[in-house]
Amino acid sequence: MLVLLSAICGALITFHLSSNKKCDSVRASSGSSLLFYIAVWWFCGAVEANLYGAVFFGGSFVGMSSPVRLSITGVVGASTLFAGLFVTVLPHLDGVGGALGVCAFVCVSIVSCLSYCFNYFFKRNS
Repeated sequence: MLVLLSAICGALITFHLSSNKKCDSVRASSGSSLLFYIAVWWFCGAVEANLYGAVFFGGSFVGMSSPVRLSITGVVGASTLFAGLFVTVLPHLDGVGGALGVCAFVCVSIVSCLSYCFNYFFKRNS
């Protein structure tokens, strides 16, 4: 449950900061991830900070999506999918560089394609 919450928070905070032009998406991702890691490390310890910090950081990759590509609902859906992949697939990718980014890309691509197909078929039939 905390993995899911961390991924969604990372995505939503980064998406909000970058889409409202508070800062660019890279700074929104790195800054929010750093603050989250420090807060979790301070309150819970290093082991939890490493786990939930990685989930938050991966979720922030999802939040780096453009508002043109994904809506807020799409960001929540993609970050939920990311949390599921983080628990099931990422442990098998030990030692693979860029695994967080690849999983975030796959999740955003799946949600974006589903959204496109959903809009295409329902707008076409109405």
